[in-house]
Amino acid sequence: MFWGCNRIHLTEEGKNYFVCLLCGVLFFTGWWMMIDVLAVNSQVISATKIYHIPGLASTASFLIVNAISTRYIEIYYCVYAPTCKNIALARSIMYIGLVLGFGSLFAATYILIHDFLLSAVESYTPGVFIFLQNFLIFSSNMILKFFYRTDY
Repeated sequence: MFWGCNRIHLTEEGKNYFVCLLCGVLFFTGWWMMIDVLAVNSQVISATKIYHIPGLASTASFLIVNAISTRYIEIYYCVYAPTCKNIALARSIMYIGLVLGFGSLFAATYILIHDFLLSAVESYTPGVFIFLQNFLIFSSNMILKFFYRTDY
């Protein structure tokens, strides 16, 4: 056994509190890293404004995905026709949010590899921070969506 994990009994409310706390810290850390790289390496980042787009897209994905209730996604069958339209709309909006999140993560990876690792720049730290910002926001998004429960 691990160091006493069998003695920790959290209620659903306690688990939700921990999940929200963790996601808030991850989201804040991602944006704080971007603000830090803007303060330290402003000449590199301000020259190319496109470096801000993946972070903004990750944040938009965070808002879109977590605006949809999980109960609309977990319904496997539908009897009443207007309810089926609402479920299909919720799933399609969630799909758009997930595509936006994955796309921004791939864009940040491309920026890191193409613009910083393969180029002759003196420091690749801004590229790493851009990638870490998007990775932290994306992981915060996924943790909050799939581990936060509202029906307890």
